[in-house]
Amino acid sequence: MLYEQVASTLRQRIRDGIYPAGARLPGLREVARQFSVSLSTAVAAVRSLEDEGWVEGRERAGFFVQDIRGNGTSNASAPDPVPAVVTGQSVTLSLLGASSSARFGQLGVAVPHTSFLPIQPLQRAFRQAARWRSGRAVEYAFPPGIPELRQQVSRRLTQAGCSAAPERVIITSGAQEALNLGLRVLTAPGDVVAVESPTYYGLLQCMEALELKVIEVPTHPERGISVAALRLALEQWPVKACVLVPNHGNPVGYAMSDGSKQALAALLEERDVVLIEDDVYGDLGYREGRPRTVQSFMSSGRWFLAGSASKTISAGLRLGWLVAPAPLQERIEHLQYTYIAGASTVPQYALADYLLRGGLNRHLRRVRGEYAALTERMAEFVMQSFPADTSVNRPAGGYLLWVTGPETLDALELYRRALEHGVAIAPGSLFSATGRYRNCFRLNASTVWDAELEAALSVLADIAHTLT
Repeated sequence: MLYEQVASTLRQRIRDGIYPAGARLPGLREVARQFSVSLSTAVAAVRSLEDEGWVEGRERAGFFVQDIRGNGTSNASAPDPVPAVVTGQSVTLSLLGASSSARFGQLGVAVPHTSFLPIQPLQRAFRQAARWRSGRAVEYAFPPGIPELRQQVSRRLTQAGCSAAPERVIITSGAQEALNLGLRVLTAPGDVVAVESPTYYGLLQCMEALELKVIEVPTHPERGISVAALRLALEQWPVKACVLVPNHGNPVGYAMSDGSKQALAALLEERDVVLIEDDVYGDLGYREGRPRTVQSFMSSGRWFLAGSASKTISAGLRLGWLVAPAPLQERIEHLQYTYIAGASTVPQYALADYLLRGGLNRHLRRVRGEYAALTERMAEFVMQSFPADTSVNRPAGGYLLWVTGPETLDALELYRRALEHGVAIAPGSLFSATGRYRNCFRLNASTVWDAELEAALSVLADIAHTLT
């Protein structure tokens, strides 16, 4: 299309330094004049650059070129991202174990408090599964999972723009297993995978176990991964896959716009790079309407989509799902059978019955509002009580807060000292393959707000003041 030709030329001018980082692009009318196109075509071209992260629009000031090698969150980027071998993720398990025994360990893990889960309806679903399916419930449920649950998951996926027949859905033991299966069938040791920066540490653990190399791509705390920076990475390195959490992801909580998702999808298809999309937080957006997946904008079948009931219904179910390219499905099912023989049977029937009864949407409407209020309240508390120069990302969904302290803050030391007081956090260095974000940490706002919680946050603040 004509606007794409204009955008391509402007993009090349930015690459060539004609419009360096921080420079203002010519006005829209000037762009239209230079390229002999209509004003609407000029607007579409510049907006597409904005969606890709090349430029930033400023009200009444125009569009300014972004530094695509450094437009992410604090410590998010290096001058030239290069593949790095993931190491040191073994410390994550010890940190999680310590958090689980801490009095306020809930602050350090990405698990919703039980008060935000549909406990009673789920209990009824388990009783019904045991009563009505007593014969089948005690049998193995081999891959790809029971048909009833695959049918319900398929229906849920349509709300995110994914049209996957029930036969394409593979039930897994959580989204972690889904991501692991996708990476196992797609990659070999030494392959390069691109991820957001920061990214979910469980994903980095998978990559370390598979001996993969990671490129950390700068990610904006509100707009998501920089498509422009990803393009540069794909041009320089043989990237096998791109693994993203574009809807309210862990740890930053941003939601990519549809325009950015379209630009990302187009780039991946242009470069023939497979997308592995983790959508576990997709149902927890604060705005009206369930956001679409990046996959829904792709015309090719080169994508994996993972999801889970852990963040919305119950982490204890240990149930997730994976939709994979059709030619790889049989291989994935065989791999799953080889490792764990399949997800647990009774939870599959219980979840299928719960989803069939249709209570999930009503439950989600309640918790979305509660999470929005809690994340805002916790963010305000942190801003008022922590050292100056502390910033808190305001998520578009979910229940996680990403806190960036002063440059002098050592978040790992903050974690260690806070744990002595029974308070847990997730240090920022866990969310990077190369140990970035040393002055950042993640908090879980899905907890009951009371005087004890405020006291725990005050302990964190006091320790942070002594470390800066």
